[in-house]
Amino acid sequence: MVKVFLSHSSQDKPFVRDLADFLEREGDIEAWLDEREIAPGQNIVSRIEEGLDADFILLILSPDSVDSPWVKQEWTDSFWEQANYRKTKLLGVLYRDCRIPRLLRNKKYFDLRTNRPAGFREIHTFLVTQRPAPPPRVNYLPVRPPLFIGREKELADLRERLRQPAVRCAADIG
Repeated sequence: MVKVFLSHSSQDKPFVRDLADFLEREGDIEAWLDEREIAPGQNIVSRIEEGLDADFILLILSPDSVDSPWVKQEWTDSFWEQANYRKTKLLGVLYRDCRIPRLLRNKKYFDLRTNRPAGFREIHTFLVTQRPAPPPRVNYLPVRPPLFIGREKELADLRERLRQPAVRCAADIG
């Protein structure tokens, strides 16, 4: 299952809820959304840190998110990881016209300003095609021993009989 962290401003929450619901509808994507993942009494920072371990970070770009210090902390952490490990992790989603941060200007983003349903489908398709490979299956069973252990004499006899020409019996002739 692909895990996705939704980095956004609280002003964009209705849009982000719709996106999370759409992505999770088929059961192949798990969307990390703060209001669903952080319970009362939990440490907000540590829960967000856990969420940022997702396979991808969807940065919802809007005037509110670009000006949000929290959102900036989330996307810059992901950008740092992406730059150092050379693996695409941070994906921009242009929700509303805004000033795109300088370090993200050369990145292709999902544009949802005019056609939200098509954009939702495009994001879903991209994420499921980037699904991480499942971990290798571990087999703790002992190696199966070869058949006929200790029957070398019987196998040699059988091989010798199979090399000999076939003898027809009287019942086969008549």
